[in-house]
Amino acid sequence: MKGIVLIACMLILAGCGAKPVMPVPDGEIQVSRIMDFRTSDMDPMKGEARLIVDYKGFEKYLSDYAILESPVFLDSDDLEAIKKIDEEYFRTGAIGVAVSVESSGSNTVEGKKAKIQGDVLILLIERKEAGIGTTDIATRHSVFLLDSADVSGIRAAEVERILAK
Repeated sequence: MKGIVLIACMLILAGCGAKPVMPVPDGEIQVSRIMDFRTSDMDPMKGEARLIVDYKGFEKYLSDYAILESPVFLDSDDLEAIKKIDEEYFRTGAIGVAVSVESSGSNTVEGKKAKIQGDVLILLIERKEAGIGTTDIATRHSVFLLDSADVSGIRAAEVERILAK
């Protein structure tokens, strides 16, 4: 009887243990697509970075910024791509989002690349200031479509901004 219990315990410990998360080496990771767009100037007006790893998180992002309710600033290809993201996408995919609040609607941002530093996802965006600014405030989004394997073990997301020359 003790032998059966011992064998059962060993099987449980060996077979049911969580797989270790293999850290992704620091450096640039592959991005399958980057979508840059503006949303309506409504709350929340805050810059942030998000790593979205499930459909529920994606729905929250869409809702927080009323992206589908007011898609006037999205080009048709980006809008269709966003609408196609579903639960199936998140079996192998993840999304990094960089949100910037610009002091002028004429300023733009463009997503450039994504990289890993330790357990942080860094989303690099290039900011272009308009020569003559306007008085409206703009919320700009850069949405990075990623492979979920590249961001396993990531605990936070940050935005790194560079100023276009």
